[in-house]
Amino acid sequence: MNFARALLQLVLCAALFAASGFAATKKFDGDNRSRDWNDSSLQNGDLPSAGSSASSGSFGFQSSGVPGSSGSSLVLGSPGTPDNWNGGTGNWSVPGNWSAGSPGASSDVTIYSGVNDTVTLDVGSTTIDSLTLGGASNGFISELNDGGTPENLTITNALSVGQNGILRLDGNGTVSAGADSSNAGQILLLNNATLSISGNLENAGTISVFQGNVIKVSGTLTNDSGASFSLEGSGEIANLAA
Repeated sequence: MNFARALLQLVLCAALFAASGFAATKKFDGDNRSRDWNDSSLQNGDLPSAGSSASSGSFGFQSSGVPGSSGSSLVLGSPGTPDNWNGGTGNWSVPGNWSAGSPGASSDVTIYSGVNDTVTLDVGSTTIDSLTLGGASNGFISELNDGGTPENLTITNALSVGQNGILRLDGNGTVSAGADSSNAGQILLLNNATLSISGNLENAGTISVFQGNVIKVSGTLTNDSGASFSLEGSGEIANLAA
């Protein structure tokens, strides 16, 4: 009995010694893992340092001190929905001619498919968020016209006419843009048409306003070197900078 009791005590002591060592090792390892996680998080940029700003590459945001430039503040982008002309000749009102259906008030419209585009505005009156008509010269044209009927297109933000873009109004209608706009292609106003810009208009292409038509610019109309601006009809322009 004495031998059995001594053997049992020896086994218990060995078990207690092993358990104590294992617990100490786990605690040490746990401390190391915690320290490693913190170090790697800071090295990998998972946690921003004090005073730094957050940036995002997701749609609708850009990291910018000034819109379009690099900086430290977070800027909310345009809420508009892209809607691109699918290419060729057709009417504005046909949903299948567009990537996102017929344009509406929140649409950022682009007519520049890479082939010849001729789009006829045929909806009477409509509103969109922005309009990009054409782009870099590529051997094709991107034209928006009113088909000779009184059409009224309201653009909440900017109108941008690219180098191969043509805006032709000859049906006693109106195109109005609510922000600074630009033309590097051709704008033709015929037959009592009106182009109205709430803001500045920079012309690097050709603007022809024939007799009986109106162009209104609330800000400054700047005619770049080599550009053409012809005003044969009536016009209301707040400022003209050469």
